[in-house]
Amino acid sequence: MLASAVTLGGCCSCVSCTPQPLFVDGGPLPDVRILLPRDVGRDARDTPEIFPEPCSFPGNSGAHCRASGAQCTTGATCWTLPPSPTTIQELFDLAPGVASDPIHPDYPGVDLSSAPELAPFHGAAGSVCASLCDTASFDRCGTCTTCSAQLTQMPIVQAFGGVLTMLRTEQRLFGATTGICRLDCTYEPTTRGAECPDDAFTCDRFSNVCVEACTTDAECNTQYGVTYEGTLVTLVTHDHADVCDLATARCGPPRGSGSSAAQVGSPCASAADCAPEIGICLQGGHCAELGCPNPNTATSVCGGTSAAPLGCA
Repeated sequence: MLASAVTLGGCCSCVSCTPQPLFVDGGPLPDVRILLPRDVGRDARDTPEIFPEPCSFPGNSGAHCRASGAQCTTGATCWTLPPSPTTIQELFDLAPGVASDPIHPDYPGVDLSSAPELAPFHGAAGSVCASLCDTASFDRCGTCTTCSAQLTQMPIVQAFGGVLTMLRTEQRLFGATTGICRLDCTYEPTTRGAECPDDAFTCDRFSNVCVEACTTDAECNTQYGVTYEGTLVTLVTHDHADVCDLATARCGPPRGSGSSAAQVGSPCASAADCAPEIGICLQGGHCAELGCPNPNTATSVCGGTSAAPLGCA
């Protein structure tokens, strides 16, 4: 399991140290900002004004941490990246690799060149108010957020547990199914998602939550391998590689790629072998399709009345 060098910032009591206006826990409702009663005239009533904060407001669960005072609402901890840019290789002390070792060609090797392929790591996207949750249980994240184990869009990070890579064993409140509450969003093919806080995030097309934006193609294609000697290395896939779409900050096949002849269940090596725009290649090598608005009607893009949302497979 990867051992992270990331520092997890603490959060002081959000009741005792939050400056006015106060942020309070609204239970199943989003946090609200309360302005204390004002004197607006001799005959005016001193009535507090209460209105919802945007879900992506700094300090809310799943959003960026506040710059001062209590960094996060009650129950959330501020996760911050190292102050300088870093790579997945540097952060987790992983050697960059090559697809084939010259001596043991059936195994990957360590890249000893002067310019190995590295991938920037954007976990926590500058800062994130993280509330731990259980991805295997009924979602208790509340309004605006959903429990997710995803961390960045990098395949190697997901292979080693996503959020778990940021947590030591004793910090995994729910064991192997520990996740964090992510901001909900509505996936839109051409934008990053209006509900996400800023350009550090994008709306994930699979889970409809705000995840870290990609910045390079290497992030989208960094896997792991094990050398003949047993060394864990990073490998950047070049065959059927995804790209980082700079407009949406999402990893996926190049725009315009895909096969109009592909159907749900067709064999695939990547999403480029599946339907344009909505096609995905599942683990195991079969096409699926996103966007099944009503699986019980002929309007389903999955092409039949038996397809299920995100089942389309």
